[in-house]
Amino acid sequence: MLRARGWMPRPPASLDALVERIRTYPGVTRKRRIGAFTSHFPVMPGAEVVAAFGEDCAVLALEGLREEYALLALDAIVPDLLKRAPRFAGYSSVLVNVLDIAAMAGRPVAIVDFVGSVGEKFEEEVAQGMAEGVAHFQVPLVGGHLNPDDPSPSLAVAILGRVPKKDCLFSHTARAGDDLLVAVDLDGRRIKEYPMAWSSLRGKPRVEVLRRFVGIRKAASRGLIHSSKDASNPGIIGTLGMMLEVSGVGGTVELNRIPRPKGIALEDWILMYQGCGFVLSASATDTPELTELLGEYGLTCASVGQVRSARRLDLERGNSSATVFDFTRGGVTGLPPASPS
Repeated sequence: MLRARGWMPRPPASLDALVERIRTYPGVTRKRRIGAFTSHFPVMPGAEVVAAFGEDCAVLALEGLREEYALLALDAIVPDLLKRAPRFAGYSSVLVNVLDIAAMAGRPVAIVDFVGSVGEKFEEEVAQGMAEGVAHFQVPLVGGHLNPDDPSPSLAVAILGRVPKKDCLFSHTARAGDDLLVAVDLDGRRIKEYPMAWSSLRGKPRVEVLRRFVGIRKAASRGLIHSSKDASNPGIIGTLGMMLEVSGVGGTVELNRIPRPKGIALEDWILMYQGCGFVLSASATDTPELTELLGEYGLTCASVGQVRSARRLDLERGNSSATVFDFTRGGVTGLPPASPS
């Protein structure tokens, strides 16, 4: 039985208690100020910006890239993880950015970093983890900034990627009537130093890691996915909420249909950082082919609900149902629905 840093297994919760836990989970509450902050920066008009806020990556149509879009993203590591496990945090700083690119069916080109250091030992551990990630995902680190005397540790990485225009996946394109799906690599382990994180890629050979992303790209090239998002810090339900919110729709999720590893309670699993997981929407007629294809590339994929026109996300378990996010009253991020691509 795992007991890490004060973590204890949780007994099954009522649906109402689980909804409240999701709403108040730090990975979710940290997203709520995004809409207010980004409202100060309206997207500049012009053909270059295809999609911006609400996506895993900004999508840019740059001169000279005729058949491809450029993808641009940045992620920072939460301070708690950085303090507890600097080397794993360094690896994760590369991982989370690569997953943002993968969620849009792209390929990474290069990364740059910012490290706010609290000492040489910290720098060494972070650098070792980042070097491991760079080698694992075959993405070069080409520059950045090191502040050698920050008062507290910080780490952020930005990534540049590319994707064929015809294959690019977006977060804001879920359609009423779609199936909602969760695709995740269940072959992993819980992180001892940070038990609300699942690590499924770090211990695998490079070829197996890259296969997971090939599956998403193949599904995109076949037109099997309507909308896609990397399952990140808000957990599975929070990430589904973000995707539905910017799509201007809502949905229902049957909790017991979410794929999860043995030995981890549903109450924890739906909030954990997935390590390699995606939330998707797809036509019901394409769902069987999509789940089979992603399974061939190491992702367990299952339909967990449906996209609805009513702008709220309802959770169902057995005969019980409860609304976890009402997108007409703030939702997850407060971002408005994006314009269709």
